[in-house]
Amino acid sequence: MPPVRSRRIMDQAKLIGEIRGQLGDAAAEELAAKCRANLESLLRLQNEQSAQIETLGQLPSELDAQVSPRDVKSRFEQGVASRVEQQQGRSFDGTPEMRKYEALVNPSAAGPAGDEDEDIVMTQETIMNFKCPITQADMTPSGPMRPVQSTSCPGRCVFSFQGITDHINRQGKSRGKGPASCKCPNAGCSNQSLQLKDLVDSKETVRALKRAREE
Repeated sequence: MPPVRSRRIMDQAKLIGEIRGQLGDAAAEELAAKCRANLESLLRLQNEQSAQIETLGQLPSELDAQVSPRDVKSRFEQGVASRVEQQQGRSFDGTPEMRKYEALVNPSAAGPAGDEDEDIVMTQETIMNFKCPITQADMTPSGPMRPVQSTSCPGRCVFSFQGITDHINRQGKSRGKGPASCKCPNAGCSNQSLQLKDLVDSKETVRALKRAREE
């Protein structure tokens, strides 16, 4: 799935912020609430899409040769429902998209950052699902289960360090004397050559993990 752009919602938030004085605080807040609801709906949709991609990535290892199409459908639906349920009740406050929205809709409170108008692109990295898609274990801010992202994946796919390094070492194939590489385990990713050298710490996910622990 290509990155979902929230630019229109951010443009709306910016306009509300710019004419807040003419609208009055009460009217501005009412319009801002509708704008925020639209952004939350977009984030929930992206979370659901992420859950579907993660479930698809895990299906091949869970199916046997005799599985029926009905069983495949059932296991897929169960996997998606389980992942979506894990995300329910998790606040979007503190995500890059919501921080951007708040800065635009109330620029006087946000300071200089409210003047930024860059496009916000929601990728797999910015969706705060804290389970490693490979191991299905919770990621941690540091240690072997810390989040890392792939610089070679179009969506900057995020995994636990332990999960993705074990996967590459197990599944990766060397071409000649070159380093081992494998297809990105995220089913929706087009990267066919993921290598250990492509992995960097996902600082944004680490910050989100720490914020979630403080709440």
